[in-house]
Amino acid sequence: MVEISESLLPRLVGELPSLAPRRHSDVLSPTVVRLTLGQDGRIFSLIPLQSSGLKQADQEAVNLARGLRFRPAPASAEDPARDFTSGQLIFYWHAIELGETNGAAPNR
Repeated sequence: MVEISESLLPRLVGELPSLAPRRHSDVLSPTVVRLTLGQDGRIFSLIPLQSSGLKQADQEAVNLARGLRFRPAPASAEDPARDFTSGQLIFYWHAIELGETNGAAPNR
């Protein structure tokens, strides 16, 4: 499951990605990524804030975040800083237990 900040949600184009279960022997923490969007809807900055504990899951979160598309924001003449929108994406990983062994099946 992926959760998005309310500040980013109105600008999101399409759906949030779904996450495939990951084979891992331990519980994975959520990966948290901070996004800042420019007025044109492009990602201005992407910063990983919290690791899941699995490098491959964290890299997948960053890649999925980079692939999201956002709508442009209306420009504000009174406050140019409002042309940027920041928020977080939280990637909740579902870990599937590894089998008893990762080796070959026993000979019979």
